[in-house]
Amino acid sequence: MKTTIDRKTFLDALELTKPGLANKDVIEQSTHFAFMDDRVVTYNDRISISHPLPLGIEGCIPGKILLSVLKKDKSKELQVEAVGDQLLIQASSTSYNFNLEPFRNKHLFKQINRPRTWKKITDPDKFMIALRFCCETYSEDACNPLFCHIHVNKDLVESTNKIKMTWCNVPEIPIKSFLIHGTSALDLLKYRPSYIARGGEWVYFKLTQDTKFASRIFDKKYKDCSHIREQALNLDNAVKVVFPPDIKKMIERAYVFAKRDYFLEETIYLGFQNDGMTIKASNETGYGATPKKEGWFEESTKVRVDGDIPEFIIHPRYLLEAIKHNLECYIHNDMILFQGEGWNRLLSITPTKNP
Repeated sequence: MKTTIDRKTFLDALELTKPGLANKDVIEQSTHFAFMDDRVVTYNDRISISHPLPLGIEGCIPGKILLSVLKKDKSKELQVEAVGDQLLIQASSTSYNFNLEPFRNKHLFKQINRPRTWKKITDPDKFMIALRFCCETYSEDACNPLFCHIHVNKDLVESTNKIKMTWCNVPEIPIKSFLIHGTSALDLLKYRPSYIARGGEWVYFKLTQDTKFASRIFDKKYKDCSHIREQALNLDNAVKVVFPPDIKKMIERAYVFAKRDYFLEETIYLGFQNDGMTIKASNETGYGATPKKEGWFEESTKVRVDGDIPEFIIHPRYLLEAIKHNLECYIHNDMILFQGEGWNRLLSITPTKNP
């Protein structure tokens, strides 16, 4: 049976589910769009996404070529028909023919569409803002998989790579706590889910237009960081600093000299005196106790400081991420705290002497 569909509607459904396509077909048909139960589904073992698409067909088509065809064709409407093991798409002046592959792992594609007991997310916007902040501080070190995840626990969303840490307060999430991989959370940021559910090894999100997003969860207990949060929020001995508006450009200039082959070795120096601040960085090559300096950077500016601050070094990228949200911070012990409405960002600093 032929089905007439608006090309843009077809393309939008594919774009919504595209993040679930794998780059390589490690799992069978994970690089394919799957059509079943009048929905289009993608699955890559980490996430799965589905969206309504009433075409009346069943089977799988390689995702890359189907997307490319629908983007390049400019017809307003398309006629879609399954004939045997072929999918025929008729445009205004062109016809396209695809092999419609039978499912080889149908249960994987179907799991996202099983009936769920959906619970409404109290404030979807605050939840997504919290995820966005935490996506800046999860670890990318696969050798420590626990911290590659974001912890969603009732009214708290948190992440850390042990050098930087974020925690956000949100209206209580109505399901049991879970760990979602940072890269899955980044994909989820493309959407605005209104409902949430848990089932087996997956957490499920649903949008108002019935788009469904599933993410595999990490079945481990997250590290208790409450003592770090309490210590950071105790501002009795903290010094308040308000960075000037031009701090971003200063850090970016210093970062040119701070670049290293190994990302975590990149640092810049910050020193405070009276109402001023100095940023330093050097470009070093070689190894051992006495690396060779090939160039160095130093720049000073005025800054508002409410007390004495020890000199320290800090990772420039992490500091850049924080100051884009707030120029005001608190420095105490070996940490620097940035805050905003419902969020906190903590960065580790290393006291040092003037280089």
